[in-house]
Amino acid sequence: MTYEMIHIGNSAYVPLDKIRLIIPADSRRVKRIMANKGIENSSGLYWDTTSGLETRTLIVLDDGKLITSFVSANSILKRINQRNNSEVIEDD
Repeated sequence: MTYEMIHIGNSAYVPLDKIRLIIPADSRRVKRIMANKGIENSSGLYWDTTSGLETRTLIVLDDGKLITSFVSANSILKRINQRNNSEVIEDD
């Protein structure tokens, strides 16, 4: 079985078909979400790929895992669109 992976920064990759949600988020917003869900930093449900850099994106996987990245949500979405050779069509 092979997974199509997307680069989210710091040599970290996530399986494309596992991503449920990509949202812009700072560290305060992530901490609030984690507190509401009862997830701790040391939990297996949280993965920080920022390496101490500013948190810009929260990625939620289909199994409930939360991943933070310093790469912006727009940049990650562009990478996904480029990988899928998709064009974004805007309504006039």
